[in-house]
Amino acid sequence: MFKGHKRKLVIMLVTAAVLILYVRTVPQVSLNERAIVVGFGIDYAEGKYQVSTQIINPSSASQTGSSNDNFGVLSGSGRTLTEAIKQISLKTGLKLSLSQCNVVILGNSVPYGSEFPSVNYLVQNYQIPEQALLLATEKSAADLLRATPVLTTISAFQLQQTFNLTEDNADVMHTVIKNFIAGYASNSGVSPIAYVSAKELPESDAGGSDTSSGGSKKLFEFNYDKTLLLSNKKQSLLLEKEDTAAINLLTRSLKKGSVEVEVEGCNFSLQLVKSRYTDKCKLENGRISYKGAIKMQFNIAEVSDMQKFGTLDEIPENYLELLNAELKRITEAIVQNTYEKCKAEGYDVFMLYNKAYSAEGVKWKELAGEDYLSLVDFSVGVKAEVTRK
Repeated sequence: MFKGHKRKLVIMLVTAAVLILYVRTVPQVSLNERAIVVGFGIDYAEGKYQVSTQIINPSSASQTGSSNDNFGVLSGSGRTLTEAIKQISLKTGLKLSLSQCNVVILGNSVPYGSEFPSVNYLVQNYQIPEQALLLATEKSAADLLRATPVLTTISAFQLQQTFNLTEDNADVMHTVIKNFIAGYASNSGVSPIAYVSAKELPESDAGGSDTSSGGSKKLFEFNYDKTLLLSNKKQSLLLEKEDTAAINLLTRSLKKGSVEVEVEGCNFSLQLVKSRYTDKCKLENGRISYKGAIKMQFNIAEVSDMQKFGTLDEIPENYLELLNAELKRITEAIVQNTYEKCKAEGYDVFMLYNKAYSAEGVKWKELAGEDYLSLVDFSVGVKAEVTRK
């Protein structure tokens, strides 16, 4: 026993000595020498990456005496991301720290170009968190980072806060780098990410416009309901709001979302309580039979003509049945339309290759060619339950 304890003690002492030596010999970068990146944007033009970084410098507020000067957006360009990042470091005189960056934005020139940046490279070499959000935007990533939201001055914080709030919401695509890499590198070769647009508000609507710098600052509101389907085999495909909901219903665990349904001339606003998706995949006679089932529960949030019923509790049972039937019809149509739209362009939006391979293994791999979606019989059924509250 004594020898065992002695051996453990020696190991602990050696470990401690190594750690002390490491701390003393490896250069440590202080906060005063760092530029903390909270938002990272990538554009591509004229054969070069245009990288934009939204930076917070912890020391700048104390140096300038103004808390308004401790953040900004700086850009650099290069044939590689490394070259562009080094250029920004030279501009700031600081070491860029990306370990606190939780938002990566792809500008509109990136997904449609022949050169696609290695997002995994950023994780491996610059320690961007795997749980950082990956987004696309309709203009340039630099423009989105520079767009000032209504309620905050830092767009990356606004984006992060909004997407964290909508993580289980059917209306918004929520993709982190880890999940993007898994989908993009899979046999299906696709990954959906949110497509964000920024709309400038009229000065009369902005309310709290900042005029401290001598003039009204432009304020923006962001829209998140579209989705960009990235593919490692072809250019990306822009999808609409209904497609976003369809993909979310089949790929994520959801607790939020909204839908407007009309029955008997009355409009009902319904709020999603929960949803569950199951599927079965089987190889039969040289074809894949794919059958999915969505179970959804909704509450009635609002009725356009409440006088017709008096209160929510007085809504007749037959209206609930009509709502269930209409939700089933609408949802099945949305899912099928999304599938057919993407299939026509050769996009495996619901990653059916992966599901077929998981179910049938080598049999499916030997059968599937480039046009494997033509071998899939796809159907998804919906069961909806609407309650008064």
